[in-house]
Amino acid sequence: MILLRQFFEEFADYQLQYNTRPYARAVCRQIAEFISGCEANGAMCIEHVRPEHIAQFLARIDKDAHPAAWRHRYYAVQVFFSFAVFTGRIPSEQNPFGRTPDPVALTNKRLLSQSEFLRLLAAMPNTHLGVQDQLCAWLLWFGRRLRELSDLRTQDVPQFPEPARQLALGMLAHRRHVHTAVLFLDTLGRPRHIHGQKFNRRLQKYAQVAEIPEPERVTAKLLRQSGAYHQFCAPRRDTQ
Repeated sequence: MILLRQFFEEFADYQLQYNTRPYARAVCRQIAEFISGCEANGAMCIEHVRPEHIAQFLARIDKDAHPAAWRHRYYAVQVFFSFAVFTGRIPSEQNPFGRTPDPVALTNKRLLSQSEFLRLLAAMPNTHLGVQDQLCAWLLWFGRRLRELSDLRTQDVPQFPEPARQLALGMLAHRRHVHTAVLFLDTLGRPRHIHGQKFNRRLQKYAQVAEIPEPERVTAKLLRQSGAYHQFCAPRRDTQ
């Protein structure tokens, strides 16, 4: 049995990491209220929550008088149980909403599919900058934050997941004459800062070449969100 309050900590941590702060705070505030109502009605564990607990929570808002507020509460609880399914806390058939959630359920925007991500990588040229962008994309996909990339050192490479590790090793093999511990360098061998705006603009150009819908939305943050989703659902199923 998994206590609702215990699972809420994991849910809140995910929301704050992978979604915008206003969205995450609003969802977490509504779920905290929902959990208090469930506990007051005897449902202390996530497995004990029934549709009637959700109905009681939603009934606190007049749907006809405040339709937007009612929808926000409904979607917040839906996201909470979708996260429980994706993380394996409950099987999909125990989801009180009676549905198998899709990728949008974990975030407030559409995510890249794995095939779109691979097409994005294929659109990156095999130039000095293009290879480094490929490595950045893989690291973001596996959970690194954009602001962490500039601080990476060659000693970090053995801990990279595949295929990021092999890509980094190949990159290092072509610069044996450059003696530095910094992982990302410019063409003159100087430490290179991964600038967010410039990197995102390049990602969007690659997305256009790869014919990904809405290329203007492809950013470092979206890669990280999408990678997180696929790591959650990969052991169970691929819904895309």
